[in-house]
Amino acid sequence: EPSKLGLASIYYKIGNFKMAIDLYESLLYQHKKNYLLHLNLGNCYFKLSKNKKAIQFYKEAVNIDPNNFQAYLNIGIIEKIESNYRNAGYFLEKAYKIEAKNPLLNYHIGDLMFKIKEYKKATEFLKQTIKLDKTNNDAKEKLAHSYLEIGEDAIAQKVFEELLIDEKDKSKLERLLVNLSSIIIKINGDDFHKDYSLVKKYAKKALEINPNNVIALSNIGICYLVEANFPKAISYIENALNLKPENIKVLKNSASIYSHIGEYEKAEKILKKLLEIDPSEQSMSLLLASSLLSQNKFSEGWEYYEHRWMKKYGISKPTQFPNFKKPLWKPNLGYESILIWGEQGLGDQLLHGSIINDFSNKFKKTSLAIDPRLCDIFKETFPKINVFSLFENIEQDFFDYHIPLTSLGYYCRNSINDFLPLKIPYKLSSQNYESSNKK
Repeated sequence: EPSKLGLASIYYKIGNFKMAIDLYESLLYQHKKNYLLHLNLGNCYFKLSKNKKAIQFYKEAVNIDPNNFQAYLNIGIIEKIESNYRNAGYFLEKAYKIEAKNPLLNYHIGDLMFKIKEYKKATEFLKQTIKLDKTNNDAKEKLAHSYLEIGEDAIAQKVFEELLIDEKDKSKLERLLVNLSSIIIKINGDDFHKDYSLVKKYAKKALEINPNNVIALSNIGICYLVEANFPKAISYIENALNLKPENIKVLKNSASIYSHIGEYEKAEKILKKLLEIDPSEQSMSLLLASSLLSQNKFSEGWEYYEHRWMKKYGISKPTQFPNFKKPLWKPNLGYESILIWGEQGLGDQLLHGSIINDFSNKFKKTSLAIDPRLCDIFKETFPKINVFSLFENIEQDFFDYHIPLTSLGYYCRNSINDFLPLKIPYKLSSQNYESSNKK
């Protein structure tokens, strides 16, 4: 029997798992209470991707030995692979109670936390993994992605750059380079005054490894867009689209390029294709709104523009929505007393303020909270409206409901005819003109 056990171990080590299983099972008849035999059989079936059979033997092992760390760990790993995340958590927690400082266990818990979108917890376990095992580059890479998910882009960039130093495997090196080029684009946002040289450097190095890396191609397209080299931007992005026409990142980059160069119809088509592929992908909603509005497709464009409050819809810096107790106005609420409040910059308030007359005429009473620099102009233009500074402490007893200024277009500008007849929207006396200039 010792020779059988030794032979089974040899077969396991050389990867002949079927022969190892035959020998382990022949021993099992006489040693049913030997937890090591069950554990080894579980390992063999795990290696053969026969996960249900593996779990069966691992569970036998923990029934015999309730402190069998390896069995709990392996069941947790299998359940994670099978996307049974609750079960995975249960067994990985069992293993954690036995051996909390095991680096492999901490890595798999971190990975599980990442998969269930508990990114802060993922960073904690992955950092612990690296503390216990400084050579675990998989944990470092997963940690970088976790940092990205919690908005710590600069830290993620640093982790990826550290991994880049010693990486020799070409496929991993390609992945790191592409991730770095994409992170810098994300950090830069839409600010074309920022430095994109590293984006191009990393993306070009990735293309040296794999000339058909579509993310690298599309990222270089973004670089040429920043440089206002539109023919090259289009050339790179179309190359990427031809290679992988349904890649989400490629579609995003191509939509950005076409929108920036005024090809709004192409941008709209690409963005709608993106939503068909993945309806949950809402991060380009504001770009789609802009593309639609730029084509005078007002009704549909305003619909998407109403998503402007949340980061997941594509806004770079989420705007604080006022904490009013009164409801946001909808037509079914009626037309009593409404507060319109200004949002975004001075230019946006002037632009959308031109709709106030058409909108406010429906209501018995309208109040307007606006940038204080515009108060005089709006008071003169709209004498029937109570105009005051947006920065005043707003009492809530004088209005029944409220609406942001930039939402007025949704209700009053749904076709090109709604803008007619064209007229100067504001009145400005010489006295107010002089006072506004002094401000």
